[in-house]
Formats: sequence, C-alpha cells, structure tokens
Amino acid sequence: MHEAIAAFAAPHQPGIAALRLHRGAAPEITVAGCADVAGGAPVTADSAFRLASLSKQFTAFAALALARRGVLALDAPISRWFDAAPPSWRAITPRHLIGHRAGLADYEDHLPPPPHLQLRDADIPRLIADRAPWFDAGSAWRYSNTGYCLLALILERAAGRPFATVLADELFVPLGMAARIWREGDPPLPRRARGHRRHHGQYVCDDQNLTSGTAGDGGIYASADDLARWLGELMAPRVLPADLIRQALAPVGPADGQAAYAAGWFRSADGALAYHTGETIGFRNAVVWQVAAGRAAVVLTNRDDAEPLPLAHAMLAG
Repeated sequence: MHEAIAAFAAPHQPGIAALRLHRGAAPEITVAGCADVAGGAPVTADSAFRLASLSKQFTAFAALALARRGVLALDAPISRWFDAAPPSWRAITPRHLIGHRAGLADYEDHLPPPPHLQLRDADIPRLIADRAPWFDAGSAWRYSNTGYCLLALILERAAGRPFATVLADELFVPLGMAARIWREGDPPLPRRARGHRRHHGQYVCDDQNLTSGTAGDGGIYASADDLARWLGELMAPRVLPADLIRQALAPVGPADGQAAYAAGWFRSADGALAYHTGETIGFRNAVVWQVAAGRAAVVLTNRDDAEPLPLAHAMLAG
C-alpha cells in the first residue's frame, strides 16, 4: 500500500478508495478508512463517493452521444432550450458549454442569501440570466460550473428524459456501472460515503450545502469499481464508439499556460495526460490518465483536507 494511502487507515478517520488501472490488466483498488466515521462503516471498492467535478466528463460524453445520433445539435444556440434566455445567450452553443468557452458567469459566485433550499440545475438560468458575460462566446476560456448545469437541462429537454435517465441509458447501464445522480431528500443511496470536515481536531460529517443539489456540474455518485469500468472502456472500447471517445478527448482550446480543455477533461500541453479534479463539501477527488500508455489512477476521498491529485500522479510513477 502506498504510504499516502496507508495514512487514511488511522482509526476513526474518513477514507480513501484508490484505483490504478493498466489497459488489459485487472484493476488494482486499494481502500482504507471509513465511509462514515460516525457509523464506522469502512470504505469498500463499491462505496459511492460524490464525484464533484469528475462528473463533468460523464455529462459531456452524454452530450456527444446524443449529438452523434442527431438528438442534440451541438452548434445550435442554447436559447432554443430556454424560453427566457437573455439576448447574450443567442451566440452560445452546447459546444461552448462543454469546453468552458461560453463566457457565462459561475453561479457559485452569485449564490442567493440564506436561508435557501438547495439549488437545482433548473434554478441556475434564473440565477445568472442578468449577469454580464465574462466574454463573447468562443473568444476565450474560463472554467464555469454554470455551463454544465445548463448542459444537463439541455440534455433532458433534447432527449425528453430526465438528466439522470439520460446518463443511465447512455453510459451507466450499458457499462454495468452503479453510478447515479443523488441529492439530499432522494431515497437512500446504498453504500454512500459521507463527506467529512476536520473540526477541533476530529472529523465530523458535513457533505451537504447550497450547491450539493445540482447535477450536471458535479452531482454523480460513483465508486472505484464504477470508475474502473468507465476508464477500462475508454482505454479499450467494447460498448462505446471509439470515435466518440476520441472526440471526447480532443482539446477544444487552451485552458491556461500548461493545459487545454476537452469534453470534461483537462489535457496536458504535450497531450500525454487527461486529468481532472473534483472538490465539493466533504470530498476531494482526482483522476489522471496517461492516454497513450493506457494507464490511469483515480483517488476518491471523503474528507476536505485530502490532496488527491499529487497522490494520483505518485501512483502512476510508482
């Protein structure tokens, strides 16, 4: 066990599920710590962690899948799907949303004052409709969770099915994944890992806040076993079209000085890596994929003080 993973095995601490995958080989999954500190349930390979922004790769892939079948027009104005869309949205397309090139303000910078019920994707258009765009659509890049909330709404309106059903039909069921959207108030999710924060030297359960109810930008719960199936399929497709996978990994433009952005994936400047992190209340996650080498590492944690990205890199280096 990597020493950084072993550190999660201390008593009464939140845990970790770490996956290392090499194309053509059985996945290696290492677990430690508690899925729920208060209840004492251990983390297992099928513990469901909130993926946070790791969810974006699934939202984006579902959009590409619907577009491939002619259900969704990636270059149509998004105002087609929103009756009250402001004029500034007429130049924005789903393709811009996927690549964070829409210029829409991030709703997390404009949250309503408390008390307020958890936001849903359907709340986001109203929340940001009167906010000035950061830039003209397609002219620049800036990460915005807003785009993926709108994308989830567009997918369900184009497909005529709830967003959660779109994900299940297009990805989770065909790949044998138990992953799903989960929100507070939904029926209990089996094997759900609870998020935790450190408070006065101890970890307390804390995994729900105002933004925990949106789905398109970060609402998927999945296990290390689920992600082994997903990444294994991306590396050696048997169910998903190979050309669709290549499209999902194709950079759409520069993200910063060292990376580009594809469909829910950052790509390193040399193209060797696809990666992403996911952070939300009580969870810290990361995935790093050496695309040509066919090797990947995933780190899922249910604590707010973990550093999963360096660990994922270390797992691939070891």
